[in-house]
Amino acid sequence: MDVWSKTTPCLFPLAIHHHQQASDQDFNLFHSIDRKLYARIIRTLNRNPIESAQIMAFFIFLEREVRDFNLINKMLSLETPILKKLVDEAWMCFTFIESGMLLPNQNNVDIATLRDLVNDPGLTLIYFHRHRFQVSMELRKILDTVCWRAFNDVIAMHDKDRTKLSNEVMKVPQDDRTVFLTFSKGYPLKESEIVEFFTRYIFGDTVEELIMQEVGEEDQVLYAKMVVRRKSEMETIVRGHKAKYTINGKHVWARKYVKRQHQPFQR
Repeated sequence: MDVWSKTTPCLFPLAIHHHQQASDQDFNLFHSIDRKLYARIIRTLNRNPIESAQIMAFFIFLEREVRDFNLINKMLSLETPILKKLVDEAWMCFTFIESGMLLPNQNNVDIATLRDLVNDPGLTLIYFHRHRFQVSMELRKILDTVCWRAFNDVIAMHDKDRTKLSNEVMKVPQDDRTVFLTFSKGYPLKESEIVEFFTRYIFGDTVEELIMQEVGEEDQVLYAKMVVRRKSEMETIVRGHKAKYTINGKHVWARKYVKRQHQPFQR
């Protein structure tokens, strides 16, 4: 059934229980899948925690609206680039609903990834504009009764980790947190492929900077310098001395970067 094109839309058919009698432990256990996705959004995608909670409110709304209670669980298994598209589109929908303003080119603004997720061609920004008052009330209700309580400790831990990380970065010189990567000739890799791989390998926002070898337009990059946020992450990647990885079927070698005074690295 086309939920989005019905004359009388569903608009959150299942009530959200306030769980007033539930302990924090039981409440968090009940929302464990939501908490896992939220943690991935703020850590892997490096999104603002408050903004991410609003995005999660939209996903929870969507899950209940289309009556697919495995929706968020399915999102956990998605590759990071696809999840990023979903998060970007969800945030666009959320801000569109809350602002209530028509976009000048809204007919050309697509939320195709979200539409594919729910498998319904009727999911459009026009739908959300038409029902923005009802949807906005439901989103606020989800934020108040679910998100702020379920994600409170995750936000606190994230803030603590960021503070600790900032202090560590200030103490550890960049060269001591840098991995030197070399690639096989004839098997080129894109910067996005490298960042995506190591983000998933370490699980989190680990790559501070990736400096690729400067080459001509027709030439292949054969090495790169990857600065990570923690010295421990660098040691994990190089596995003590030198490590070999396969990124999308292409071999990559990683070792600790050693600065050479007479041969500066080309940016």
